[in-house]
Amino acid sequence: MRFVIALTALFAACQPAPVEAPAPPAPGHIDAGGSVSLLVNDTFEVTDVMLDTVTARLPPGQIERMEETGQIEQLYEQVAVGEVLYARALEEGLLDDASVKTGAAMAVRQYLAGLMVQRAADAGVTEESVKAKYDERAVQYQRPQIHARHILVKEKSVADDLLSQLQGGADFAALASEHSTDPGSGRKGGDLGWFEEGRMVAPFSEAAFAAEPKTLVGPVETRFGFHIIEVLEKRDATPLEEVRESIETQIKREAQEAFLGDIKKTLKVERKGALASKKAPAGMGGDGSGPGGRNGKATRTAPTPGSGKGDGNSKGAGGAKGGGDKKAGSKGKKADKANEH
Repeated sequence: MRFVIALTALFAACQPAPVEAPAPPAPGHIDAGGSVSLLVNDTFEVTDVMLDTVTARLPPGQIERMEETGQIEQLYEQVAVGEVLYARALEEGLLDDASVKTGAAMAVRQYLAGLMVQRAADAGVTEESVKAKYDERAVQYQRPQIHARHILVKEKSVADDLLSQLQGGADFAALASEHSTDPGSGRKGGDLGWFEEGRMVAPFSEAAFAAEPKTLVGPVETRFGFHIIEVLEKRDATPLEEVRESIETQIKREAQEAFLGDIKKTLKVERKGALASKKAPAGMGGDGSGPGGRNGKATRTAPTPGSGKGDGNSKGAGGAKGGGDKKAGSKGKKADKANEH
């Protein structure tokens, strides 16, 4: 018997000590992956995967615009500052506070909810839906347009001299870059892009639309000075690819509203505890109508994550008239604004 007891004790002593389970990662922890894109304070690494996650929530085309203007550096700085503050929060034990843990958990829930909405919005965009929306707006897009460039100067004598040089074979873009007082188009060789009739000030628009492609017009006098215009191309409608971005944005917005509307139709919110004694605003909880509005109908929804708003209706200070899709409207507005200088 003593032998058995001794053997049992020896066997127990030889067993490895139980290994404690590793502590769960802190909220915000990201597993290693991807290549390092930013090194912050020689310590914190921001990977391309992390940056892609941040930029995925931005409207289409915004990253390219931010890179062109240099604003992308502000985004990188914001991410870097976030890494420093996240590390300090962990060092100071903020996650030991129950309310902080709840806040972090709620942030995750809100992110996932937004992601669900975004997925529903993205699912609405197909080649068929884009083409159908384009055809639906056919009247809006089927308007005569021209692609032109110009040189704007203050004196007619200068305009006459430039016109003579151009007729003699001088390079239009070079003269525009050197002489045009319109800084917007001047640095692009005078290029104004595509614009519809009536979007520019009347004398400019009338002269340009009356001209044939590959012809010089001018000098044309407007309140901004004297213009030498070259019409490069003409077309009868805006092609799908130029307005695809704005069409996709609209489709996403409609898909989002439908998705949230379906949820709100069956949403039931009952006030409990301390909230039970407080009167709910009209259309809110208790009556089965849900926070979307009376009878469960959505009255307002948040913007689609990762998409922009705007219908492109605007009137430029140089005489542009509103109308058109967002992208086409912005092009016309830029062209008109260029003539203000």
